[in-house]
Amino acid sequence: SPREGESVEAGGWFVPGGRYGGNVSSSGVSLESIGWIAKRVPLKGRTAFDFTGEGDVKNPGAEGTIDFEDVALYGRPLGNFSFHGEARDGTAALAGTGDFPLEAWYRWETGDFSAALSLAKKDLAPFFSLFGLARWGGEAAGTVRLAGNARRPEEIDGEIDLSALQVFYDGTRILSADEIRAEIRKGVLSLLPGRPVRLVEEGALTLAGRGALGGELDFRIDGSVPLAAVGPFVGDLADLAGRVTGYAQVGGTFARPEIQGEISLENLGMTVLPLMERVRDVRGKIGFTTTAITVADVRGFLEEGPFSLDGTVALDHLVPGETDLRLKGERLPFLVPNTLQVVMNADLALRGTPEAGRLEGTVTFVEGLYYRKTGLDLRSFLERKRSVSPSREPAALPYLKNLALDILFRQEKPFLVDNNVARLVVVQDLRAGGTWNDPLLFGRVTVQSGTVTYQDRTFTVDRGILDFTSPDRVDPRLDFQSRVRVRDWVILLDITGTLDSLKFILSSTPSEEDQDILALLLFGKTTRELAGGTGGGSASPEQMLAELVASTLSGQVRELTGLDVFEIKAKAGENGETGSNIQVTLGKKITRRFGVEYN
Repeated sequence: SPREGESVEAGGWFVPGGRYGGNVSSSGVSLESIGWIAKRVPLKGRTAFDFTGEGDVKNPGAEGTIDFEDVALYGRPLGNFSFHGEARDGTAALAGTGDFPLEAWYRWETGDFSAALSLAKKDLAPFFSLFGLARWGGEAAGTVRLAGNARRPEEIDGEIDLSALQVFYDGTRILSADEIRAEIRKGVLSLLPGRPVRLVEEGALTLAGRGALGGELDFRIDGSVPLAAVGPFVGDLADLAGRVTGYAQVGGTFARPEIQGEISLENLGMTVLPLMERVRDVRGKIGFTTTAITVADVRGFLEEGPFSLDGTVALDHLVPGETDLRLKGERLPFLVPNTLQVVMNADLALRGTPEAGRLEGTVTFVEGLYYRKTGLDLRSFLERKRSVSPSREPAALPYLKNLALDILFRQEKPFLVDNNVARLVVVQDLRAGGTWNDPLLFGRVTVQSGTVTYQDRTFTVDRGILDFTSPDRVDPRLDFQSRVRVRDWVILLDITGTLDSLKFILSSTPSEEDQDILALLLFGKTTRELAGGTGGGSASPEQMLAELVASTLSGQVRELTGLDVFEIKAKAGENGETGSNIQVTLGKKITRRFGVEYN
């Protein structure tokens, strides 16, 4: 409804089945106050109009003008323009001035029409915004002329002559042309030879051909695009390199088009994020028709490892269907920064449909190293409770959502674990099953040899086995045994069970109670020795705390601070009570014969 101060006035007369006369006018109404406009597009501005009609139902007549001022779409100005319309003697005519110079007429009894539009540097941003493309913009200049019969498209004639066209994305020009010409003769559209359309900085595109709305099509597009210029528009692939060239031909009819073409990849390169590995020197061809996409002899490198991709994807009305793709690679690197590096060979095949696919083949580990630093606390192991991993959002993409897995893992060399806690040599015999959304592992991982370091004590691994046998989840069963010598004792640590219910068993030779074994591991002494041995003295809580803190932190503090001396001791107080005071000693060696200590 009109806003305050705005109005629409109307009046007239009507004889049922006979003549009529009337007028409708307004001195100014805001476009955003017109309900059916406000509900559809964010159009702003003002319109004023004055229409008068007189005639009868068999030969209606009307005439008037409508003016638009300060019109803006999505906040972008469209300008000022006016239209004068007239309907009389079976013909409707419309004439536009200002930013939309339009001349058109239409005879509703015969269907004959004529229209001509001239544009001078028209801003395209509002029209892109109309389709939700707010980051796109551009400008166009040219003329469009059409004439013929709306009921018989085969009789339409016309010309399209764009003298300037530019399209921008975030302010960067991605398409421009100085001349695009087309004509319509007897309902047949022909793209006339002209200058190539420029794509980004160094790319080019040419269009040619002809086709009828109700007849045969014969169009061809040839193009070449440097990917370095495309990179800024594709986010994480900003370092794209190489060039893509190709062509496409469109035949058949509008109702049943027939498409064929080919894309050639020339030295493509990009960094694969977040792995930070670079794909380079990719060459090959991708052909396409109305019924299939064919990947032919695509070759490239992932860092120094060569790979190839071949196969087909069937199309049904341009929708992907039955797929048969095969990827082969040798010495392909896989890197997780500060955690893992692997070199592997792969021979994988993707077969099936988007609704029921299957990924199968082999992955062979040429070499692998896990080197992420981690913490190890035996006391927390003894009270271990399995943490619950956050649920992963299931993939809903075609092919992935129901993709079955059948991948055999092999190895040429053992896998190495080398970090601040462990030095292990590991071999595996595994197979991945299940689905992409719910993967499963089957087989065994075996520790051939190695050591684990805890509290400056090095445990030798005698046995280490992980068996993956669960049919419905990844829940390996662990069988692990290691040993360490502490003075005259050999201490064994056995860990068995699943991750839900691990069982820890400590034993020693000579045999000791659990608390004595723990005391030997943590302090290098039995509880008897900590309590004063055979002399009958007892260790105070302060003494035991000092021993625990010193054994746990002294090495780490020396490493982090650069100190040569870090000691914590319990001393007797003035009343002779044992361990009533804690003494901390810090020291640094200046030379071989001179150092500084502070108590």
